[in-house]
Amino acid sequence: MNDKNLELLQSIAEKFGTTVEHLWNVLLKQAMLSAWIDGIIGVVTLGLWISAFFFVRKKTKSKWSKDEASMGWFVLGLAGCFAFVLVGFCASAVVTALINPEYLALKKFLELR
Repeated sequence: MNDKNLELLQSIAEKFGTTVEHLWNVLLKQAMLSAWIDGIIGVVTLGLWISAFFFVRKKTKSKWSKDEASMGWFVLGLAGCFAFVLVGFCASAVVTALINPEYLALKKFLELR
């Protein structure tokens, strides 16, 4: 961390009436909390996409016409692309927080500046 960031962290700690060490621990805890939230979002997104996949597959086999089935698979494909990207971002944050929470805390701190 360069001197500017350290000075900024020190001034924020002074404004809150606490120490830099305590503020840093708060940032670390927040990084882990953010990772858990990202993980939950990723799992829910993946679960919803899998549920939608089985719904479209079931409807395609039974009640839908060819046009409806094509539209269903097209929409599901678009949703799958979105889910893939979202889960990728969520997984990245979760792995980063588990392996190197200091990096994630520093990254979040620098984003606040």
